[in-house]
Amino acid sequence: MRNFTMLSQSLTLGYISLKALHLFGAILWFGGIITVAFAAVAFAKASEAGAIATLRNSARLAPTLGLIANWLGGLSIFILNIDVWRSQGWVHAKILLVFIAAGLTGALTADLKKIDEGKREANPTKLQIFGGALVLLLILTLYLAAFKPFVRG
Repeated sequence: MRNFTMLSQSLTLGYISLKALHLFGAILWFGGIITVAFAAVAFAKASEAGAIATLRNSARLAPTLGLIANWLGGLSIFILNIDVWRSQGWVHAKILLVFIAAGLTGALTADLKKIDEGKREANPTKLQIFGGALVLLLILTLYLAAFKPFVRG
């Protein structure tokens, strides 16, 4: 019985660790990329061309590491509990939103690269749309995780 209790505690600690990795990654990713998006808007309006290069480098570091940590933690949790999660509609909706957010992150980073290389002028409106869309995706994702709608038996 003691070995079972130790195994149970070990599995619980592992699950909590994965959940912490997932949450840390989400905070780092969304916090970083949303900050980059809105800072790019400010710099584009002020015509600060050199600042875009700095933002591009920032967009490659913290948000990318956060995105990786978020996916590693989230997919690990999903795989470990696949029998439970596959029947939960909110999980599928959340994964879809996270795929969209990852795509927007890549698109924003690519846009900043083109601006930095002089291939495109900075468009504050477009950059603001990127930031707003990421904020909306974050809110929807948090709603799904907190309230877990679309649950089936």
